[in-house]
Amino acid sequence: MSRPRVAVAASLERLTPLDALVHLAIPALLVAVYLSPVHYESLAFRPGVDGVLESYTSLLGHATLGHLLGNVFGLALSSTLSLALLSSVSRRRRYYACFATILVLVPLLTALQWTLLLEVGAIDAPAGRAGVGFSVVTAAFVGLLAVSIATYQREALVGARGPFVGSCGLLALALAVVAVSSGLGWLALFAGATALATLRDAVGAMRASLREPGGEVAVSLAVVGWCVYAGAAVDLFAVGTGAVRAHVVGLSLGFALVWAVVGLERVAATRA
Repeated sequence: MSRPRVAVAASLERLTPLDALVHLAIPALLVAVYLSPVHYESLAFRPGVDGVLESYTSLLGHATLGHLLGNVFGLALSSTLSLALLSSVSRRRRYYACFATILVLVPLLTALQWTLLLEVGAIDAPAGRAGVGFSVVTAAFVGLLAVSIATYQREALVGARGPFVGSCGLLALALAVVAVSSGLGWLALFAGATALATLRDAVGAMRASLREPGGEVAVSLAVVGWCVYAGAAVDLFAVGTGAVRAHVVGLSLGFALVWAVVGLERVAATRA
């Protein structure tokens, strides 16, 4: 049964100066570190040697201006669009809970991953260094964007699937790009079919919503979300191969942490 469309034009909250300050702080820090005399390699995380502090400082180093600008642009686009999507369906607090969770936990969990890989012999002892740059966190925010798009569609479009199913379909789109670029044929086939089925359902919900008064507003934001997400998936997983594994880790962590936040939110709501 179709759910009624949310009046997005009325419910969309404008971004406040505080929102702008929060979302400009991280890019400003990354640019400041890049322009400083600190060499990026000195900030890289060394598994088995470095600790908690270095798991955070390792995010700040970037080898080239292109690497820096790619992360800054990707972070700004995925985070602010997620905020717009969730704010428009009255999920602003959820966004900031996810925002903080990603920033706090993704660096720690990524560093733990490197350390575990060292312990099982999957990587060599850190004669050099491993893990540098903000890409893993940027990828985590793309995971947040997937859940934000699916949540928005469920609330703002007519007949859209539930957010978990929808977000899994969006995750499959990114995994399909990974599989194609890595030559994993069966994974590419399965993930691609799942992503196409999700896109078909989304298009159906968009077409139904266009029949509603003012439905163009709701549909246009959903279309922007899909386009940005698809572009981010191609940029992270198909353009170059050097950091694909780190990007997959970031995307997966972001996706899982967002759903953990949603789960805790629902538990708290049932106890209230």
